[in-house]
Amino acid sequence: MAKRRIGEPKVPVGPEYDFFVLMQRHVLHQGDKALTVLAAESGWSRQTWHKALRGPALPNRDLVKALVEHLYAQDEGHAVQARMVADALAAWTRAMESRTSRERGQRRGSESGTEQAPRPIHREPALYAASAAGLQGQVITRILREAHERVGRPSVRTIAQRMPEDVRLGRTTIHEVLTGRRVPSLSRTLDLLAALENRPVSAREMDEAMQRAIIEMAGTVNRSV
Repeated sequence: MAKRRIGEPKVPVGPEYDFFVLMQRHVLHQGDKALTVLAAESGWSRQTWHKALRGPALPNRDLVKALVEHLYAQDEGHAVQARMVADALAAWTRAMESRTSRERGQRRGSESGTEQAPRPIHREPALYAASAAGLQGQVITRILREAHERVGRPSVRTIAQRMPEDVRLGRTTIHEVLTGRRVPSLSRTLDLLAALENRPVSAREMDEAMQRAIIEMAGTVNRSV
């Protein structure tokens, strides 16, 4: 039976597209194994491999590093493996910066009313899985963890008591958010940030915090590549 192809990346042409093409090329050059075979060999699911090779969400940096290391694990020595990992991480960094810039432009256009009406803040799903959050999830987790440290690590009981009556979250959920196991929506992030700071926090403040976190994360990636 013919091997099923991965398919064209599900992202616009540009740095994000180039990243997924590079990841597919690594698979092709290392035996062009079926995703079921890669999953059996590596321990990561077929779906994880498929998303990392096609998108549309960008995989996290650590997963990219691990997948490429697996593909080149059988090469003699570590020089080839290290070079391929560095190339993949450099492409991932460019893709992340491109996506961040594009999403920031869309947000600005939305706020100015040139593309669509402003998005409602309190109509998003309450929570979604961290594995599906992509870059936005990483940024939100970073912001909430840093805020928790900055204000002296209040208990989850205290944070829960500070939540608005109509959007209270359970202590277990708050604990999972602070430990990175779950990622809140943007509206719940705003509520949690206000509860941590024990003061009203505007959507503009949160947007600025997200932009700072993205820039800091990109700088960390560039220094480590």
